[in-house]
Amino acid sequence: MLDLSLMRGVWVDRERRVAHAQAGCVLGDVDRETQVYGLATVLGFISTTGIAGLTLEGGFGYLSRRWGYTTDNVLGMDVVTPDGSLVHASADEHADLFWGLRGGGNFGVVTGFDYQLYPVGPSRLRPS
Repeated sequence: MLDLSLMRGVWVDRERRVAHAQAGCVLGDVDRETQVYGLATVLGFISTTGIAGLTLEGGFGYLSRRWGYTTDNVLGMDVVTPDGSLVHASADEHADLFWGLRGGGNFGVVTGFDYQLYPVGPSRLRPS
């Protein structure tokens, strides 16, 4: 069992509409940082759900009808492979590993995710 719960950083590239989130994040961590820019990605329904399990097993949420599953919106993953190498898997780098991870395969430990962002929000509470 690996505990990645302290790895909760999220960085947003507003221009490219990409968020990089560490594997210990929960959905609320990602939403909080992306909504600052009026952006969001396809995540689940419950803000305390961990992004790693949700993403690697497919994932769906409020935005799925428009933009697909969570795994469809992953652009890349940082992975520690079984031999201890740190690699970035994407459609352009280590594409076979990227494909396998998006299906829930156990090919290493994912430590970070790059998500496609869409213009949604920002979320605002209405005064009652």
